[in-house]
Amino acid sequence: MKKLLAALLLLPLGAFAQDNWFEKPLKHVDVLDVADLGAFTPVSYSDKSSYRTMKSGYYKLNGYADFQLDGYLYIPLDAEVVIDLNGVGLDRSLEQDLKNGCVFVVEGKLLIRNEQGYRAIIKGGHEAEPLSASTVLVKERGTFILEGGMLYGSRYDVAQSVISVYGSFIMRDGTVIDDKIGVNAYAGSTVSVSGGYIQDNSSRGLVVNEGSKVSLSGGTVVGNGIGVEALDDVNVSGNLKFIQNALVLSDGKKINVVGELEGGANIKFDIACSLSDDTPKIAISGKSEYVTKSTIDNKFIEYAPNPVTDYKLYVYDKTLMVKKDYPAIRVIKKNGRSIAIVDGDYYGVVNKVETQVVDSAVLDRKFLVTGTGAYSTVQLPFDVNVDSLIGVKNVYNFAGIKETDGRYKVILENVREKPMCGKRACIKAYKPYILEMESANLKIKGGVQIEKLPSANYVSDTIGDWAISSPDRYYEWEKDDYAIGAYGFNARTSDEISSVGKFVKLGAGAWMPPFRASLFNMKAGQKSGGQLKPMPDLPESLDVVIASTEGENGTTSIGRINVRTGEFIMNRNYDIKGRKLNGAPKARGAYYGKKVLKK
Repeated sequence: MKKLLAALLLLPLGAFAQDNWFEKPLKHVDVLDVADLGAFTPVSYSDKSSYRTMKSGYYKLNGYADFQLDGYLYIPLDAEVVIDLNGVGLDRSLEQDLKNGCVFVVEGKLLIRNEQGYRAIIKGGHEAEPLSASTVLVKERGTFILEGGMLYGSRYDVAQSVISVYGSFIMRDGTVIDDKIGVNAYAGSTVSVSGGYIQDNSSRGLVVNEGSKVSLSGGTVVGNGIGVEALDDVNVSGNLKFIQNALVLSDGKKINVVGELEGGANIKFDIACSLSDDTPKIAISGKSEYVTKSTIDNKFIEYAPNPVTDYKLYVYDKTLMVKKDYPAIRVIKKNGRSIAIVDGDYYGVVNKVETQVVDSAVLDRKFLVTGTGAYSTVQLPFDVNVDSLIGVKNVYNFAGIKETDGRYKVILENVREKPMCGKRACIKAYKPYILEMESANLKIKGGVQIEKLPSANYVSDTIGDWAISSPDRYYEWEKDDYAIGAYGFNARTSDEISSVGKFVKLGAGAWMPPFRASLFNMKAGQKSGGQLKPMPDLPESLDVVIASTEGENGTTSIGRINVRTGEFIMNRNYDIKGRKLNGAPKARGAYYGKKVLKK
C-alpha cells in the first residue's frame, strides 16, 4: 500500500506553549512529502521495532488509503502536536507480537481530530509488552486529547488496552474499540470523558485503577464485557450513557455526582460484592446537591445487577444509596449473643418488632456534629440509663412550649436533674429527646429490652397547641401545604448554613427518617376531608431555653430556633424580657421565671 502522509505547517518548538494550544484552528498549506517528517529510528534490532520523533506542529493526513507505519510515532516531552486524520487512517500492519507495537507513545502533548469526518481508523499492532497499550501509550507527563477517529486495539496473542494512561487523557469524541480493555487509567493518571464511544472491548471498556482520577460527563459506553470497572471513586455528571453493560463499583468505592445529570444520561451500575445482613446498605455517592429523587425517577442512574436481586436504589440526605431489604430494627446473633441494630437513618417503615431482651444494642447512625452546642434529636426503641450512653455529654427532655409577650419558648430540661426512672436518669422507649453529643457515635453499654412499636403516627408529648413527635417511617414532603406548622430538627450542617444543629421549617423537599423528633403546631394542618385549617399566626423564631433546677447557682444555656434560616444557635445572651443583648450581659444573669439564665 502506498504510504501517504502530509504535514500542515511545521511550526518551531514552543509555538504552542499556551494552555489552549489545542484550540487553534487548522490552517491550510501545501501538502508536504512524508520524508519531511524524518526517518524512523530503530529501537531494538532484536524485534526490529522503530519510532519516528514528531516535532511541534499541525499535521494533516492526505491520501486515498490508510498510511502504514514502519514504527510508532513518538511525541517527546517538549512537543505539542495536533494531527487531523482528514478521513485517513494509521496502521502498524503487524502480524506478530512486537515490543513497542503501538501507534503513539506520548510524553508531550498530542491532539487527534478528524475534521473531514470520514471513517478514519488508527489500528495498533501486536503489542508484546505486558500492561502496555496496543494503540496509544500516554506516559506520566504526557497529555493525549481525542476529538475524532476510531482507535482500534489489536485483539491478537497478547490482548492489551487500546489506550494505557499514566499521564492525562481527555476524550471529547471519537471511538475506542476492539481490544481486551478500551482505556486503562493507572495510578496517578487523570482521565476525563465528555463524548465519543468506548465500545466492544472484550473485558472492560474503562478501568479506573486505584489512585487514578476519572471524571465522566458524557459519551457512550456500550458492548463491553464490563462498561467501567471502578477500583477507585468516579465523578459523573452531564449526559453520560451506559448501554448493555454497567459501571461496577469495588468495595467501598463510590460514584460521586459532581454536576447536574442531563436528560439523556443513563448510568447503570452494579457493586462487585454482595451486601450482607451486617452491612445491608452502601452509599454510592457522597452528599451532593445534584442527587435528588428525580435522579432515580428519571432513570439517570439505575442499579442494574446481574442476576437481578431485591436490592433497591434510593436517595437519602442528598446521597445515592443501595440497600437490600432489611427491617429498621433487626436482631442478629453473633458468637452466641443477641445484638439489636437500630438503623438511625432508615429509609422505609419501622417494623413491628416484638418485645425481647438482647445482650447489646447498636444505633447505626453517625452524628456529624459534636462538642459544645452540638445538638441532635433521637428516639430509641428501649429504655436505657443515661450513664449507659457513651459519647453523650447531656440528654434533654422537652418540658413545654410557653408564650410570653408574643414570644415562644421551647423549654428543655436536663434529664439528670429530673430523673424519670426512680432516682436514675434514663431515656424511655419511643420518646424523643435532644442529645448534646461529644462523639460521632452513640454507644450503649449492656443489654436492653426492645419494646413494641406504639401505634402508627404516634405522638410522644403534647404540650398545649404543640406536639413533639417522631415519625414511624421515612417521610418526604413534596408540597409546602403538607407541612403547615411543622418544624424538624436537623443535626447536620449544610453548605449554605455552617451552624451546628438546626430546626428547619418543613416544606417541599424536606425529609425526615424515623427515630428523630419534630415540632408540630396542632392548630395548623388539615381538617378531615382534606380541607386546610386557617393558618395560625406562627412566629418567625422560637427561643430555646435549657432550664436549670438549681436556682441562681445553676448554669443554663439559651438559644434560638430561627425558622426562616433553619439555624439553631446556642449560647446567646438575652435580657430579662427575652431581648437579645449586643454583647455580654451587665447584670449577673437573665431570668426565666425563678431560674437564672447565664451565658
